Amino acid sequence: MIRKISGRMPSLRKSVGVGAVLGFLWTLLCALVIAKMVDTELLSMENVGYGTMTAVLTGAFVGASVAGSQAGHMVIQASVLSGAAYFLCLLLVNWLFFRGGYTGMGVTMLLIILATALAVLVAGKGSGKPKRRQYKMPRR
Repeated sequence: MIRKISGRMPSLRKSVGVGAVLGFLWTLLCALVIAKMVDTELLSMENVGYGTMTAVLTGAFVGASVAGSQAGHMVIQASVLSGAAYFLCLLLVNWLFFRGGYTGMGVTMLLIILATALAVLVAGKGSGKPKRRQYKMPRR
């Protein structure tokens, strides 16, 4: 007899995919903001690397935290897999546009690992039993 699984938790693949896509879209949005700031000369060319590292770090954090929040009990697995999928998306874009110049991908991988670990730690703070409020008994 096959039982129908009911519940509201999406599958791990869906949460990882949503996290990776949202992280990648966040990185693209940050890249557009950096390009606009360079165009209007609010950001010098020497500081573009810092902006790019910040965009990658926040993109990985956003993707991992969204994947972890959607995954239910599988927070760590979803966050780590989302970070790996995000890194693979960046590798694919690098291969597609820059013909495989992988010079800065080691630093990028370290930033993604750091952001994913931070997202797992932040998601772990909310787990556990909720604290019950203690009421004082009124004196008579």
